[in-house]
Amino acid sequence: MSSVVFRRTFWVGLLLAGLVPIGVEGGGPPGDGRDAAWNLPPDVRLDRTPDAQARYDEPSAVAFDGETLVVAFRHGKRLVKLSRDGRELASLDLPAPPEDVIVRADVRRAVVACSAPQSRLIEIDLERFSIVRETAVGHTAVAVCYSPRHDAYFVANRFNGDVSVVDGTTFRETARLPAAREPVDVCLAAGDTVLAVANHLPTDPADRFAITSVVTLWSLGEDRFEGHRLDDPNRRCDVRLPDGSTALGGIAVSPDGKYVAVSHVLSNYQLVPSNLDGGWTNSNAVTLIDVGNRSMYTTLKLDELYRGAANPQDLCWTPDGRFLLVVCEGTHELMLIDMAGLRRSFRVNPPRPLPGGTPHDPGLLPGYRRRIALPGRGAWRLACNDAYAYVCERFTDTLAEVALPDSPGGDVAVRRIRLGEPPVWSAARWGEYLFHDASTCYQNWQSCASCHPDGRADGLNWDLTNDGVGNPKNTKSLLLSHATPPAMASGVRKTAEDAVRAGFEHILFARRPEAEMKAVDAYLRSLQPVPSPHLIEGELSPAARRGRRLFESERTGCAVCHPAPLFTDRRMHDVHSARPQDHRRAFDTPTLIETWRTAPYLHDGRYTTLRALLIDGKHGAPIADLSELSDEELDALLEYVLSL
Repeated sequence: MSSVVFRRTFWVGLLLAGLVPIGVEGGGPPGDGRDAAWNLPPDVRLDRTPDAQARYDEPSAVAFDGETLVVAFRHGKRLVKLSRDGRELASLDLPAPPEDVIVRADVRRAVVACSAPQSRLIEIDLERFSIVRETAVGHTAVAVCYSPRHDAYFVANRFNGDVSVVDGTTFRETARLPAAREPVDVCLAAGDTVLAVANHLPTDPADRFAITSVVTLWSLGEDRFEGHRLDDPNRRCDVRLPDGSTALGGIAVSPDGKYVAVSHVLSNYQLVPSNLDGGWTNSNAVTLIDVGNRSMYTTLKLDELYRGAANPQDLCWTPDGRFLLVVCEGTHELMLIDMAGLRRSFRVNPPRPLPGGTPHDPGLLPGYRRRIALPGRGAWRLACNDAYAYVCERFTDTLAEVALPDSPGGDVAVRRIRLGEPPVWSAARWGEYLFHDASTCYQNWQSCASCHPDGRADGLNWDLTNDGVGNPKNTKSLLLSHATPPAMASGVRKTAEDAVRAGFEHILFARRPEAEMKAVDAYLRSLQPVPSPHLIEGELSPAARRGRRLFESERTGCAVCHPAPLFTDRRMHDVHSARPQDHRRAFDTPTLIETWRTAPYLHDGRYTTLRALLIDGKHGAPIADLSELSDEELDALLEYVLSL
């Protein structure tokens, strides 16, 4: 670990050490302390000992070819080859957590994207089940696809905001394709001539309407890919999704290559989140994009009128085009959409998407949607052919095999494949499950992760009722929230513990046992900062070191309100950012740790960059006038803050 990351982790960990509870209190029977009222899967053991250590592997991706399954385990940092009946045939340790795996049947190879600040793309011989070669890619590689036409791999580097192009022959990176913000999945369309990239979060300011994540389409051409073609801006197109689309999960191409489907949360952030009925606050959807026209075709809402389908993640088309399969993590389901039937319906009633939105109709898919309950918890990634679908269930270390029906109304058989021993959960792991689970939410519309993906923020403003209505505020990251009270930008919750309990009651509309609330506290306390992509091999760049001196100087006064190691004084300040609709002038000082991923900025998200915050917003003006800094000094200061 680099010295910068170590020092920060050490001091933050030291401050948090006194805050982490030992075990989870509860009045359950002997053994693991389980109570019948708790939301805890029956085959999971809860370890409540003082030195509790979670033991689990967490399947994160699956691919298969014929009778062989290849499963990646994020926490276990390994790849396993299985027979279809679940027998382990081979296992291989990996240098970093694997996030995605594909199988190339033509050369009997598997290719794995292993996620780290310096990620690795690894090619594996499926017969010997050994590493053939590997290469460096970007920060947090989370998805990979292969183009036979271009003989190239395309790897989504989430925190670099781009896609690595890796030559299939030399297995070396040859180019980077810029994306929008946090690319999380990739696929190839139109005969491998178009690369489609799902961007997790919006890039828009939050103090306005029409805020949405985008799907980036890159025209690759028909010949072998050449990096110099990236100079042509006409090759890139960002397709905007319906207003409120965020937390994009997966992307997949139709068998004919004409359409791309992307899963996402669809947030009604314009409304006061005072109830959940009918998807009032959040709904869940798949949007289809017409690749040829580079435009949105239609949006399909996955929810029913009185039952949500929270947190859609991975999706894929069956090769014959009959079904589109969507994994819903929050409700632990596989959604089967009759695309053949929808196509017939669209010929009679062509979809006409509203500009910037969709009709408020959770019942859009009756007769074309089928919900299949899965046996495990935490449905995450899937692979399918015309006959079977396999779904990774990351919280229970299981794989669900779904025998697909011959017709939309035909029989479906579901079988659970146990991947090793049943997991043992610590309090933090239990809390992570509860954070991502929508089964206890009223009508299953959302989970905590719907607004706080990965425990961070969705990039939207919400007009919560806890400080009065009419003054929307930007969603805050929950990283270090328990160490930096008060909670909420307006400071209306004295502690993060109060905010967790209020969130379950007033946002999920669920009253849960105190043991579960303490588990969620433990999960949020366990969150660690991701090393910034602005670091160089884990260390501050020369410019950032100059910026640190400026940050700590009286000339800027930054450290007065943002002192290390938490980079907040945990106080309320009036920094002249209040607007007429705000009910107060002073706001909580946020931590600057992970500022590089928490845009937009200020309590109402009006600035998309720190530069605009400091120069246009004159942030810090009560203490210093940062406009007096030279361009070089300002660049250095920003580089330091973005490196935290």
